[in-house]
Amino acid sequence: MLAFHGSLEEIRKEMRAEVTQQNLPFLIPGKIASMLGILSKGGKNQIIDCILNIYKSDTYKELEKESTKTWHLGPVALCEMFEEEDSK
Repeated sequence: MLAFHGSLEEIRKEMRAEVTQQNLPFLIPGKIASMLGILSKGGKNQIIDCILNIYKSDTYKELEKESTKTWHLGPVALCEMFEEEDSK
């Protein structure tokens, strides 16, 4: 859990911060975790394989670039993008 120091107004201002290439890496793990919940059907080995496949994918390459705005997508859309890429 993140610890915030300062007034409530400062915290609200920080939470409305713009997503930039510098702070985008803080959003990606949550997106990947949500994708794993959808894509993994069980078993530890399958989850590990799934993680490796996501991080090697073009979907991930797009997700880590702020300019593509892929980070706006929800986990279902990201999974569909990943599965479409995987089926090619």
